[in-house]
Amino acid sequence: MSVARKKCCQRENNCTPPAGDLPVDPQREEYLRGLRAFLTEYAAPDALDDVRSSSYKAMLRLAIDQASYPRPDDSDEIRMAFVERYSISVLDVHWELSPADIVPEDRPQCGFSEIDCDADGHVTKVNLRYDISVKIRTIPAEICLLRHSREWILSRQQLTGRIPCAQQTADDGPAAGFPTTLNVLRLDKNQLTGTLPPTLFSLTALTSLVLDTNLLSGTLSPAIGNLPALEILSLFDNHFIGTVPDDLERLTRLEVLHLDQNNLLGCCGPGLCARTDVGTLKYLTVDCELAAAPAPRNASVPVGATTTRGSRAVHRRSVPVGRAKRAVHM
Repeated sequence: MSVARKKCCQRENNCTPPAGDLPVDPQREEYLRGLRAFLTEYAAPDALDDVRSSSYKAMLRLAIDQASYPRPDDSDEIRMAFVERYSISVLDVHWELSPADIVPEDRPQCGFSEIDCDADGHVTKVNLRYDISVKIRTIPAEICLLRHSREWILSRQQLTGRIPCAQQTADDGPAAGFPTTLNVLRLDKNQLTGTLPPTLFSLTALTSLVLDTNLLSGTLSPAIGNLPALEILSLFDNHFIGTVPDDLERLTRLEVLHLDQNNLLGCCGPGLCARTDVGTLKYLTVDCELAAAPAPRNASVPVGATTTRGSRAVHRRSVPVGRAKRAVHM
């Protein structure tokens, strides 16, 4: 779709006409059947059949543009390149992305301000800026098909529903889990619900996990220690319960840890406290009611106490804990 047509369609809010408004075109109908058969390997069949869904409308948009979909004998690289184009089309229908000033003819998936691509045309970043407002306030499952992604920044959009990519097998829906290349996942300051999906804990390249200020619940799995590259973990202002897993001490690169404003019990392990002593863990914020008694320098931090480098409110008897300086995640 050209930039001019894209901008015109956005003004009219009618980029993809309803299926019933299109004249019957036997060639297009044949194309749609073939396209649907291809996409069912990657997308949920029910969504592809629902004329109200973003999945169906994106498929219809490809049909209108007569985009050439891969043949069965095409390489995986060709197939996944087309899947990326379909996925971005779904995000555009769902969120009304902003057209870029220049749209590469051979890489239409890269023609949006919120999308970054690498030299090969693979989508590497999805960034919903603070100054935009998405059309539908959920996260389409098709985002999980962007298998070359390194950053997803979907903050401050009042998004509802669950964290995406919870599927553990391809039979569960689009893709299986998160892209393994993901470095940054920011879903903070939304209205997301549910628990942390187990697929989240297989992201060995993840350096920043920022999920604060949502409505997330459940316990913190010990599997959270399986994120060896993690430097920032921000989960404050949610509804998590249970204890703080000792496995957090396995995150040796962690520099920022925010767990306050939850319903967590127990203590942070002595390993985390020792790292605040030497400065490798620069920010540690957790909540508890009061520090019950003076504690040795290397004691565990009761969950509910708040500490940062150079500040040990937890060591003061019966003194309400003040708010620690919050690390800023950009």
